[in-house]
Amino acid sequence: MKVFQSAGQIHAEINFLRSQGKKIGLVPTMGALHIGHIKLIERALMACDTVVCSIFVNPLQFNNPDDFNKYPSTIAKDTQMLEEIDCHLLFHPNYEQVYGHSEPKEYDLGHLNDMMEGLYRPGHFQGVANVVMRFFEIVQPDMAFFGLKDYQQYMVIKKVTAQHLPQIQIMGVETIRDEKGLALSSRNLRLSAEEYTSAVKVPALLRQVKEKLAELSVAEVKTWFEKKVNKIPHLKNEYIELADADTLELVTDVSNHSHIRVFTAFYAGEVRLIDNMSIA
Repeated sequence: MKVFQSAGQIHAEINFLRSQGKKIGLVPTMGALHIGHIKLIERALMACDTVVCSIFVNPLQFNNPDDFNKYPSTIAKDTQMLEEIDCHLLFHPNYEQVYGHSEPKEYDLGHLNDMMEGLYRPGHFQGVANVVMRFFEIVQPDMAFFGLKDYQQYMVIKKVTAQHLPQIQIMGVETIRDEKGLALSSRNLRLSAEEYTSAVKVPALLRQVKEKLAELSVAEVKTWFEKKVNKIPHLKNEYIELADADTLELVTDVSNHSHIRVFTAFYAGEVRLIDNMSIA
């Protein structure tokens, strides 16, 4: 595996590979890699000739500086994991290599910027859009792969890519969960044993939402879910929403939508976690 820290050098390498007819896949990450990331890379390896994994903790997408400062960094372990699965290229730049001295751009995100993660993390998706567009400009992939645990992020990236770089194909890969059902996240490393034991109860509640909708309204189900989560030690629910899986319009009446996902964000101690799953 070749490792690059320079945007110019990896751009030149990609241009050389493309001149040989290679199909390029990109898996953008913030490091602290886990099996969820590995599954993304394996998916990319199946679809592309050359796979680039980027590792860059992007400060623009953290609305909470403390969260940014506590984000885990495990670059030596990450590099070993990538080598073991035969990832071709690792791009591990610093801030200047990604952004230079340019000012962040403002992207048209529509309603995606005003709901759920966009509402509770102001500026987060503008930061996501900026970093992903920069990596797309540097690497110029044919395909890019994103986990659907961050479903709203996936929709934001699809929207911005369609507007600015429509030749890039955006691929979503379903959430990978651990043996207890908790969605894999780099933030899980920060959970205490007690917080983890509590957090693993949330996916089971998400799965119950579908059956609860058979007897309760959407508003009643949301109230039920919030009360159940808040009764679990160490947990505090931030939001629970049902949204159309194709548009991310919030759902108030399930009969009006064919594909629905349920979304939640909650705190386990001081660690903020998100999850979602399809219910229709």
